[in-house]
Amino acid sequence: MANRVALLVGSGQYPEEPQLSDLAGPPNDVESLSAVLADPGFGQFAVETFVDVESHQLLPVLETTLREARPDDLILVYFSGHGKQDFGGQLCLTTVNTRLSAHVATCRHS
Repeated sequence: MANRVALLVGSGQYPEEPQLSDLAGPPNDVESLSAVLADPGFGQFAVETFVDVESHQLLPVLETTLREARPDDLILVYFSGHGKQDFGGQLCLTTVNTRLSAHVATCRHS
């Protein structure tokens, strides 16, 4: 039987980067979507939520989940928060420890 896994990420607080404004929506987005996706009569997903976590807490979970997925599994990765381009023009998804001067170390490339 195929697995249905949802990894929901909400980043709304940026205490280490004054150029990124805090956002009220991401925690609410993650909470609302989690309720729908986890509903056994509707979404039937195993849901993991990550709200205002540092990149080093999130990246191992993403990597492990995607690496261990079988071909028939359905993996949903959802992100709500700021996105910024790095110096090469690639989109980076921000986390609570993002610093714009250190994209590679503190952002997740999409």
